[in-house]
Amino acid sequence: MVLALALTGFLLWRRRRQRTQAWYERLAHTRPDVRRAADLLTETPDEPIDPTRLEALHHQIDATAVALGGLAASAPSDDARMAASDAEQAMRGAMGALDTEQLLRTGATPPPATALADSRAARQRHTDALEAALARLDLLARSQGDTETSATGTADPSPPV
Repeated sequence: MVLALALTGFLLWRRRRQRTQAWYERLAHTRPDVRRAADLLTETPDEPIDPTRLEALHHQIDATAVALGGLAASAPSDDARMAASDAEQAMRGAMGALDTEQLLRTGATPPPATALADSRAARQRHTDALEAALARLDLLARSQGDTETSATGTADPSPPV
């Protein structure tokens, strides 16, 4: 009986460990796309964007946010779930702020300077929140890499988010 309980406990532990490792592998695979999408949002100039380019940006940001949402839904811990969810929300918020600014810039009449300044400030706040969320994801990935280094002698080779 004790042996059966021990074996069951070991099998459950191993299964959970495998799921956790798989989640961190998905995170490592997703991180470069997340970084590229964040860079696109932060490096967008303060000028009107061509509608075709804006649509392509929407597509990339949405795909990346969906991937982050998937990570959040399958996260192995509350901390990982919150980090992925915060990154998803921050990415969508940054895109929304960029959309708001673009509406002002491409409207039929030029926007008041104060409205443009407020829009830029809101976009910066969302960008800062995105960078903070990505730093938290990066910290999670590094902490898992440190754990794997001590367990296996190898580190996670993925670049920081």
